[in-house]
Amino acid sequence: MPSIRTPFHSIVCVLSISAWVLIAACAAPASTSDPSPSGGNAGVGESDYVAAHDSASVSPICPDVNYFLMDQVGANRSVGATNYENGDHCGALLYLRWVRDNDPLYTGAEPDDRTFWRLSDIYEQLAAAADDHATLRMTYLDSSRTMLTEAQSAMSTAGLSVNTARYLLDDARFFETYAEDFPDKQEEVYDLYLEAFRADPEFLPDAYLNRLAQKAMERGMNQDEVVGLLNELIAQADDTTYLQQAYDSASAPAYSSMSWEERLEELMVEVRAGDHDDEKLRLAIAIAQQEERDDYIDELLPLYASSNPTPELLCALGSRAARRGQIEEAQRQVNEGIAMATSNVQKRDCAYRAAAGAQAGGNSGAAYRLAGQALQYDSNHGRSLYLRAAIVGSTVRGGGIQARAAYWCLADMFNRVAATGDPAVAGRARSAAARYNRAAPSQQEYFFNPGWRPGQRVTSSTGYGSCTTTVR
Repeated sequence: MPSIRTPFHSIVCVLSISAWVLIAACAAPASTSDPSPSGGNAGVGESDYVAAHDSASVSPICPDVNYFLMDQVGANRSVGATNYENGDHCGALLYLRWVRDNDPLYTGAEPDDRTFWRLSDIYEQLAAAADDHATLRMTYLDSSRTMLTEAQSAMSTAGLSVNTARYLLDDARFFETYAEDFPDKQEEVYDLYLEAFRADPEFLPDAYLNRLAQKAMERGMNQDEVVGLLNELIAQADDTTYLQQAYDSASAPAYSSMSWEERLEELMVEVRAGDHDDEKLRLAIAIAQQEERDDYIDELLPLYASSNPTPELLCALGSRAARRGQIEEAQRQVNEGIAMATSNVQKRDCAYRAAAGAQAGGNSGAAYRLAGQALQYDSNHGRSLYLRAAIVGSTVRGGGIQARAAYWCLADMFNRVAATGDPAVAGRARSAAARYNRAAPSQQEYFFNPGWRPGQRVTSSTGYGSCTTTVR
């Protein structure tokens, strides 16, 4: 809940009580000094704030605000959880840390590890905001992992069941997302994905099954190991399109004796000589996709699709047409592919691929519309949400306070992307949300004119229509 404040904070600070929550933050207007590490808090480490229950700043990169904690676990957890759900990570941090220190598994009902997971995410968000301060950024990233280590220990000590696969999968996602920050951990990413799969095969969604397969192919394992693992992954997947293509490539006779590039070149010679055998074309397409040889894919796909009009091939042709700017042709191929598809995942991916192609071809309007078509089949698809958020962001140019409120809308959009957990976009989405929050109006700017208050709902506009958001 937002703080209650007066124009002259030195006169009075009001605390109100509801049936459920004592409002625990009575905040002065933020300091005019730069709240980032390069401003007034420069040189202060995160550890200096851990026990500072009424510190002027929860963290070196958060605004200067006085927070007042209570000694009731339920009240502090409620304030922290509410602030977290509203995207106010600075406002959530101190309260949730207090809960972690005093009753970490408290929920008001059955105990669980939600407080630790929220803190882990908050530290990732703060790391994104501190991307211009390398030492502090690494401190936050390390703290994110520490929270999940503590969570597993607390759950085990309390005799509660631990979802090991969830923790392993998040570690894999984390180290892959922040590969530049943790180069020494990249060799472990495959092992983490595999260990998560072994712990609970049904827990991994298709995106992670595909990623595990890709990592296995990249490791240069022997043919029997790769084929055996791919068979296991195919048995667990809802959409086996990518896994089946990987299986076709891995089970080819030349897999263990030739490189991908060598095998592809050999196949292209045979195809260009007139050998359009379906199996040969399918294998060449799979390897070309693995090797990211777009020129070969453009040559092979029409040959194979002429006699095998499958959903995936029609969608691939639609994506390529969109990249070339042939939007009507792209939409036709997408619609035909979707009509043949047997699952919402296939339909979603078909539209998204065309959206990505249109964006790469410079047609943002078509990309936005096609991504919206993908979201009709999966409203939580991280990459489609990210594509649309990025396109909307390109239309916002700032201006006055009312116009810059749109930056909060964009932060909301990117936070939603991050919440999907899609490893392809989650890290970038967190960074984008932090940047847009910093670009939005400050408390000094909006307090008197137009007189907004934290938590108030306000409306602004983007190139894609009006948006309603919450004042920070």
